[in-house]
Amino acid sequence: MQMYNLDVKREDGRYAKVSDIYNQIHENFEDFPEEQICVKFNGEPSWNENVNLFLIKIAQYNVFPIVATRLPKNNEELPYFLSSTINLFNEDYKGHAFLNLCLGSTSEKTRQTMYGEVLSLTDISKLLPKYPVSKCEKFVLSFDPSKTVDAGKIAKLFSPEIFSIYFQSPDGLALDYPDLKNSLKAYGFTVLSTLSTDV
Repeated sequence: MQMYNLDVKREDGRYAKVSDIYNQIHENFEDFPEEQICVKFNGEPSWNENVNLFLIKIAQYNVFPIVATRLPKNNEELPYFLSSTINLFNEDYKGHAFLNLCLGSTSEKTRQTMYGEVLSLTDISKLLPKYPVSKCEKFVLSFDPSKTVDAGKIAKLFSPEIFSIYFQSPDGLALDYPDLKNSLKAYGFTVLSTLSTDV
């Protein structure tokens, strides 16, 4: 499966239109229509409504989308973005997609340093259960284990019935921390080794 990272902003700093995003990858659909493609996005997608319009446009192809958000606190459109993304994944992609919530750490101070003004873990834990669960894939909580990551705090706030866990570095690389992984598994969480269709 081919992986493609698509920019949600143009080089001039403006948010990409549907055509701008599509033009980054359209040749792959035209030349290899049967090949499964995984698409991810560079930048914060919740600021650009065209991300979901683009995903609607390409749903006819064999695509596994991953939408990663840091859940910016000052984005008034965030609840709508989450709702529309989850509905899109359930209806157009039949649940074969990942909504990746980039949390980074269980320390709020560390999270502010990493990501700026973002929703607190408590607010996130209350917000996501309001939406329908994905038909196939659980919501993904991503952490950087080189930072403070408290398995007990995660288990207190998030249900393993709704959320799975993924370890990744700031540049998106998968990480393996066996002790933390086992602690989370003891609380009932699925710990993903990769974000793809073969997890």
